[in-house]
Amino acid sequence: MREKNIEINEIDKLVSRRLKHKRRELGISLSQLGKHINVTVQQIQKYESGVNRISSGKLYYIAKYLDVPVSYFFEDDWQFLMVNAA
Repeated sequence: MREKNIEINEIDKLVSRRLKHKRRELGISLSQLGKHINVTVQQIQKYESGVNRISSGKLYYIAKYLDVPVSYFFEDDWQFLMVNAA
């Protein structure tokens, strides 16, 4: 059971990092993204830091706004993980 929790946490971290990376890459502010998906800047910060998980519905709308498929957030790109870990 504990191994599954570790996997989930790693997936959450991956989603968070990829969100932050893509938002910055596109030059979208925390405020712009928050307004688009109807959450506060603080909530976006919590999503990006991994403090709060992103619901599937919110992730769908985030993906649409960032013009990426939802699967983008789950891609297992080890190079991305090494360069953007932190």
